[in-house]
Amino acid sequence: MEVFPGIHERRHFLRGSLSTVAAIVALRATSKSLLAQTPIKSIAAAGIDALAWDDFLKQSVPIAQQLIADPAFSVDEYLYRIGSLATRLKEIPNSALGSYKTVEPRVWFGPSFRGSPFFIIQWRMEPGAVLPPPQPPKR
Repeated sequence: MEVFPGIHERRHFLRGSLSTVAAIVALRATSKSLLAQTPIKSIAAAGIDALAWDDFLKQSVPIAQQLIADPAFSVDEYLYRIGSLATRLKEIPNSALGSYKTVEPRVWFGPSFRGSPFFIIQWRMEPGAVLPPPQPPKR
């Protein structure tokens, strides 16, 4: 606390210093097991959480059917739930892709899963490829 311009009250500094020292002493006296936090082991790192493609489909199709049947259906929840399962995939199948011929550099598309209540389209793009905007329907 500044009492006069350039002159500070020492008690303020001492009071702050004493409380800091008291906190350090208290922390050192506290049991180390209380303060030590072991990080939670990542399930994904252990390989338990990763899903194979077939397991992903076995879990996501019933979830999607249940969400769509719900009268309070929420697209956001649907996308979140299916997307959260998709992030756990170990690998995706190498589906047959067809080239989008009007675009250079090339873009390839193909179905990875055709089913109900959803389908999955896989795409691959060459570096620098850009998809054209959708064309309005012809009248």
